[in-house]
Amino acid sequence: MPLTIAASAEKGGSADARVQVNSSRLVAVSNATFVQDSAIMQDQAALDFVSGAVNWLLSREQLIGIAPKIPKPLTFSLDPEGLRRLRWILLVLMPLIPAAIGTVVWWQRRV
Repeated sequence: MPLTIAASAEKGGSADARVQVNSSRLVAVSNATFVQDSAIMQDQAALDFVSGAVNWLLSREQLIGIAPKIPKPLTFSLDPEGLRRLRWILLVLMPLIPAAIGTVVWWQRRV
């Protein structure tokens, strides 16, 4: 995945309220691959960046934001042997190790 670096700049308009001159805005991006169809369809962050940059350039700050993440279902599949090992580790080894350490500490303090 290529490294994309971006910068934005704004040159202010007039400070005088009587002069209606808007500021100039610029967004410079080092790599254009983030706006390709495949990148925008796969990466929500690229779409948020493009949308935010365009809205900022158009002085529509109220529309700039990050869309909520779409949760992706996670799957975890085990064969019967892996399930047996996991059950043995969780139900036997994990309780047995602290019990063994506790017994050793108790025995050392007693002696």
